[in-house]
Amino acid sequence: MVSKLIINTWTMRSFHLFGDIYEQAVLSATSGIAAFAPDRSSRDCNGKHWYGMRVHMDCLRTGQRFYLHTGLIFLPERRTGLMVELDRNNNHEYYETIWNRIKGGALFEVNRDEPAYLKLFMPDSDFILMNLSDRGEQQRILRVFFTACSESICNAAMPDSFRLDYSDLANSLELTCAYHDALNQVTSNEYTIEVNPGDPDNFGQYAAGFRYWLIDARGLNRMYAYFGGIFSYKKNPAGVFVEIDWQNNQDVFEKTFADIHSNDIFIFSQVEPKFIKLFMSPTLVEHFNESAGTKQKEILREFLDACNMALIFAARKRNVKRSEVKE
Repeated sequence: MVSKLIINTWTMRSFHLFGDIYEQAVLSATSGIAAFAPDRSSRDCNGKHWYGMRVHMDCLRTGQRFYLHTGLIFLPERRTGLMVELDRNNNHEYYETIWNRIKGGALFEVNRDEPAYLKLFMPDSDFILMNLSDRGEQQRILRVFFTACSESICNAAMPDSFRLDYSDLANSLELTCAYHDALNQVTSNEYTIEVNPGDPDNFGQYAAGFRYWLIDARGLNRMYAYFGGIFSYKKNPAGVFVEIDWQNNQDVFEKTFADIHSNDIFIFSQVEPKFIKLFMSPTLVEHFNESAGTKQKEILREFLDACNMALIFAARKRNVKRSEVKE
C-alpha cells in the first residue's frame, strides 16, 4: 500500500528556517570548556533523511578537536528527532572513550542504536515545547540543548582518572625499545643518524623516546631531532612522532618548516609554532596495530625514514621564511 503524501510549502520552508535559527543558536553559544564553528557548507550536512549542519568543536582545556553533525534525523526505522551526533569515522581517536563514558541528562537522551554513530537526542517533550515557542525562545532552547550536548562530549573525552594495567606498562617498555631499535637499524643514502641515549629530554612527563642527530649525507645540514611517543592528555595530537624544535635547530628550522607537508605516512602538526612535529597518520597507526611484531618494527623504520627524508629534503631548500610561503 502506497502511503498518502502531502505537499506543504510551509513545512518545506520550515526546514530552512530551522537551519538558520539553529546556526544562530550555535554561533551565540558560549562555553567555558568548548569553542564552536558551524559549517553549513559541508556536503554531508543534509540528505534524504537528515537536515542540519556540521560543527567543528575544540575543547579549550585539552586542545582536542571534534567534528559533529547536528540537526533533524527522520529515518522511519530509527529514532526521529533533533540530535547532536558524534560519528566514529571522523572522531576515531576519542570515539570509544566517549561512547563508554557519556551519560544522558535532563537536556538530552543518549542513543546507541548504531555502533558507529553516537546520538544525543532532545527529549520529545522539549521538542514539542520548542515548536510552540517564538523565534527568540526557539533559539534559546536550541542553544541550551546544543551547549549541553557538546560540553558533555568534551567532558566524556577528557580523562579525569587513569586506566592502566600491567600489560600497558610492558607495552610501553617494548615500544620504547622499538623506537631505539628503529633509530639504530634504519639506513639511507641521504642521511646518517647518531643517537644520544643520555639526553635528559629523552624521557619526560608525557614523552618517551630518544634524541638523535640527523646528518645530511651531503654535509649540508645537521639537525637535532627526537623520535618516540608523546602522550599528554593536555595536548593534541598525541602518538608516535618525529620532531625538531626551533631552540636546537635555529639555523635550519624556518626553511624546513616552510617545505614540510602532510602525507599518507605522517601528519604535520603546526599547533606549536616552534616545533615541527610529524605524527604517524591514523591509517598507518591502524595498520601498525593490526600487524604482527616483525611487521610492526618494519613499519616503525619506514615511518622514521619517511620523516627523516622529509626533514632532510626540506632543509636543503633555499632559505625561506614561513611568512614568504603562500597559503
